[in-house]
Amino acid sequence: MKKIVMAASLISALGTGQSFCSSYDDLNAGIHLHNLRQWSASIAAFDKALAAGDLLPSQQFFAHMDRGLAHQAQLDYELALADYSACLALQPRNVAALSERATIYLDTGKLAEAAVDLDALIALRPMLTSAYTIRAAIDARLGNAAQSVTDSKKVLALLPSDYVRNMATGIIAWQADEPDVAEENFTYAASQGSSNVYAWLWLALTKARIGKVVPKENFPDSDNKSWPAPIIGFFTGDTTQDAVFAAAGEGEDALTRGRICEANFYIGEWLLQHRDPSAAQPMIRKAADDCPMDFVEWSPAQIALAGFAR
Repeated sequence: MKKIVMAASLISALGTGQSFCSSYDDLNAGIHLHNLRQWSASIAAFDKALAAGDLLPSQQFFAHMDRGLAHQAQLDYELALADYSACLALQPRNVAALSERATIYLDTGKLAEAAVDLDALIALRPMLTSAYTIRAAIDARLGNAAQSVTDSKKVLALLPSDYVRNMATGIIAWQADEPDVAEENFTYAASQGSSNVYAWLWLALTKARIGKVVPKENFPDSDNKSWPAPIIGFFTGDTTQDAVFAAAGEGEDALTRGRICEANFYIGEWLLQHRDPSAAQPMIRKAADDCPMDFVEWSPAQIALAGFAR
């Protein structure tokens, strides 16, 4: 009888080992397919690996993380969220999982949830400037303008003294209510070639903000028809607001929506800096509502809109 029990135990152990090897092989296959960017095939492999229920916690984490990234690549955001949440159930302080889940929350408009993850991310990585930058935009969108300005100032404070001046830092300085720093960055960016038209637009807005004239130095070498030349013409007084929107066009394609977003933002900010808030506010609101989140104008539009409630 004892020999039979021992034999049965050995068979059971061998069966478990074979199952584990199978799930481990599926995990490795998923990782390999993921590295090849074969998203659907990698997801199927991770599904099998996780369904077996015998992966170690660390292996489960990697399976959920890579499967979440694959779902995200396929724009299956809810499935990606579920995987990142599973990652955080296993490793609550994991920076990568927090960052990816915050990004998904942001992309799907779940701003309050994104802010919670960013708070946790900043607590773990207080020197991570990108987290403050994103949280600044979210706080502005949620109406917390003061916290938004504080986060933008924090980003500036974390910059090294020898950082390279650029347009992105200029926008952060603009949001932090540091127009002198913004002017320095936009001036440098606008001087780096005639193609840097948007840096010149930001420089013109900054000059207006601190009571200076529209800059003629580093004037963008742009013809009068290609976008955003009509906005330049509006800033210099050579064309009208209606002409800018006519040039932006009508329609629902992404290119037209982007031009309309920019027209609303830059004209709205121009009016705001020239002490016409009643005309500026509806345009800023449209920019805040309609600009895609990956446009540089999205975050400043949220902060400008929040400013009207101060």
